[in-house]
Amino acid sequence: MTFYVKLFLLSIILALLCLVGKYLSNPSFINSFSFSSIIFFTILTALIHMLASRSIAGNNHRQFSTAIMAGLTFKLLASALFVLIYSLFKRPDTILVIIPFFLFYICFTILEVVEFMRLNKRFQKS
Repeated sequence: MTFYVKLFLLSIILALLCLVGKYLSNPSFINSFSFSSIIFFTILTALIHMLASRSIAGNNHRQFSTAIMAGLTFKLLASALFVLIYSLFKRPDTILVIIPFFLFYICFTILEVVEFMRLNKRFQKS
């Protein structure tokens, strides 16, 4: 299964879990920000993976490592900016809206790191 299929499946599963959680327990912290976060992380993870994959095609291990570290750092900073912008414009009633965001951050980062490890193994074999 390709990385992009895994990414799409993870996004769908997380969105379905949000829907189920929202309609079964109606928590106030699952709102449009949760679904926006899924879209944000899906796009960001796909872009970072694309850049890292291109760097591995150049057969330069240092460039691949640099691309991974830069991508993860960019993801962290972009995530902080995303939360800040949401907080400034929407003024959420509770700080609990951040819980799904961080859970999504962890899920997408795990998927990304596992894929990077797989790419690195393949790179070292060649």
